[in-house]
Amino acid sequence: MTTAASPLPIDESPQTVPWRRALLALLPLAFLGLMPWGICLGLSAVILIGLRFPAWGSGRLLLFLFVIAVGALVQVPGAWNSGAGPGLLIALASGYLLQLLLVFLLHFSLIMLEEGQRRGLLLVLLPALFAPQWGLVPALLGGLLAREGPDDRLSSQRAPTQRPVWVTVAGAAAALVLLGALLPHARVQVQEVATRQAAPPRRRKPPRTGV
Repeated sequence: MTTAASPLPIDESPQTVPWRRALLALLPLAFLGLMPWGICLGLSAVILIGLRFPAWGSGRLLLFLFVIAVGALVQVPGAWNSGAGPGLLIALASGYLLQLLLVFLLHFSLIMLEEGQRRGLLLVLLPALFAPQWGLVPALLGGLLAREGPDDRLSSQRAPTQRPVWVTVAGAAAALVLLGALLPHARVQVQEVATRQAAPPRRRKPPRTGV
């Protein structure tokens, strides 16, 4: 009678994070136009903690969900006491659903990049183009540099290349900086739009007539 093999224990000791791999924490900056900066920084902190402590990294998606849930709950009292009506609360719920989608895209993008797949960047690039801003360039550059590729293998296993790796990296960085300079700068403010719609219209004063 055979017994089921027990799962391998997760290493809970801190791991040394190479600087290139730590650049994965820049990916949430691509969403600065779609979610508050505090939530983006929280997502970046979760990525760094997961890289440093593998036990926490195994629950990275749950920590992402916790960060956006806390960010939404913090905004509820202000929206409730603002007197803007239920429109602002509906906008907060809509913003939370948007952040939920972005967090799942970020999670799968990290998985693909850690497996060496460049197309994982598309999962953060495509939604970020709806509200481009300065954080898009460092996010994409960090994802490209952090991606594991053939140059991360042992020196005995590397195939000879015709051009240095940093030439390609410098060319990609120049292209991304140029793209960031040409993109329009925008930010989606769901709460502000809902507040303007919920606010009562201003009354116009009747024109003064001379005697």
